[in-house]
Amino acid sequence: MAVEASSPGARTISALVLGRTGLARPLAAIPRPMRLLDSRDAAIFALDAIDRGLRGNYIVSAPTTNTTYGEWLGDCVAATDSPAKLTWVDDDFLISQKVGFWSELPLWAPTGFPEFSAVWDLDVSRAEAAGLRCRPVRETVFDTWAWLSANGGRVRRTYEPRDPHGLEEDRERAVLAAWDARG
Repeated sequence: MAVEASSPGARTISALVLGRTGLARPLAAIPRPMRLLDSRDAAIFALDAIDRGLRGNYIVSAPTTNTTYGEWLGDCVAATDSPAKLTWVDDDFLISQKVGFWSELPLWAPTGFPEFSAVWDLDVSRAEAAGLRCRPVRETVFDTWAWLSANGGRVRRTYEPRDPHGLEEDRERAVLAAWDARG
């Protein structure tokens, strides 16, 4: 049996964003549907499938109604009890500012780039029929914040990423200033 967890790890990405909600005014792309899967749900499915002797390939991701970019970021702000006010910025502006897809603004890619949009367009019906269940993203976000807070707010990891994710704060402020200056 092969289990392919195709949506980004909700706990990992939420940890990155949760650490940024201390900014008074974080940048956010326009809200659109997403499919975030908690790694705990992928593990439960895989272990259950092994116990049940399931065979074949399963694409494991969350359902299409799982969340939107806006709901997820709102959950991150709520979990941290942050006073942050998200600033919604459109794709064309982000492209004009050369904001990096996916990495500088986590999980964002503008429309018209199928290599990115395909991440949110998966057929997971076989896995769902075999028992995949996904907890609400809000639960994952709040659990992740509790996990981070138990460690003094530092992300627990045993490696350093080769390329850091997220905009540097100075760059984020510059992009927001350009957005405000549009007139």
